[in-house]
Order: sequence, then C-alpha cells, then structure tokens
Amino acid sequence: MQGQPADNRTSMLHCEGWWEQAEHGRQPMLDLMIQVAGGRIVGSGSDMIGPFTFSGTLSETGHVAMIKQYIGQHTVDYVGSYDGEGTMWGHWRIAFWYGRWLITFRHGRSERTDTAAIQELVPVVCP
Repeated sequence: MQGQPADNRTSMLHCEGWWEQAEHGRQPMLDLMIQVAGGRIVGSGSDMIGPFTFSGTLSETGHVAMIKQYIGQHTVDYVGSYDGEGTMWGHWRIAFWYGRWLITFRHGRSERTDTAAIQELVPVVCP
C-alpha cells in the first residue's frame, strides 16, 4: 500500500469528529487522535461523557468497525465506512440507543489530511 508514515507522529493523526443522539444533539469529540496501520484502528479523545479510547478495524473495502471504551464506564459500538479521502462515518449503538457519527482526519486544526499520510487505508469500492 502507498503512504508509509515516516514515524509514529505521522501515523497518529489529529482528527475532528462528532456523534449525535436525539436527546443530546450533535456532540463534538475533543482531542481526538486516531492511528490506522495494518487494518487496525486505535485512538483516544474525550467528549461530554468523558475520556475514551477507540480500537477496531478497517477492511480493504472501507468497512469500519470500532469499539469506543469510555474509561471506567461503558462501551459503544461504531460501524461505518471510510471514503478514501479522510472521512469515516456511520452509526453507533449502545443496546437500544443509537445515532450517527463522523470522524475527519486532520494535520492541524483546519487542514485536511493528505491520504498518503494514512497507512493502509483504501477507498470504499462502489458497486
């Protein structure tokens, strides 16, 4: 695959993201950092619930499956897609609660990430 990061600073990417739920509206994920390598996703951040970690997978077809673990609390299942250009999106679920989510890879606070800096990511294959 193209886009081999030179070091860990390149592969741990600053991200912006949110999740939404009818009762809470759209909630930002703060201090969000994500690393993708070898089809594995790891990351961390915080939101209105508290600090969390992410772990999961990204398939060659762009399918995303992650578990968000709130430190000392519950887990949330995240399932979705990667668009091949720096954005993952989908739906989260905790039992019967659910909503949408979106994460965008960034170099800094406002600059889009060059996808060559994201190791092992591939675009979604459209039928």
